[in-house]
Amino acid sequence: LLAIALGTAVSDGLLIRGFFDAATLGDSSSFVKGGACYVGLAAGTISFTAPSTSGDIVRVVGHGTDLANVIYFAPSSDYIEL
Repeated sequence: LLAIALGTAVSDGLLIRGFFDAATLGDSSSFVKGGACYVGLAAGTISFTAPSTSGDIVRVVGHGTDLANVIYFAPSSDYIEL
């Protein structure tokens, strides 16, 4: 299971599927409307650039929406190691 923390306390909740402003979770300059986003290389980040180095894990966690920096977070259970 993969989720996004909605705050600093457990009681704030976890997002397991839905819309999220991803500007706080990675490089928002790489945002791509309709593009797939991936688990980032740095812990706790999301990127619109797929990892490409040997040993990296590639896992789609959502897609960009029509709203800048807003993704539909729906992590795939599939992944590959390069």
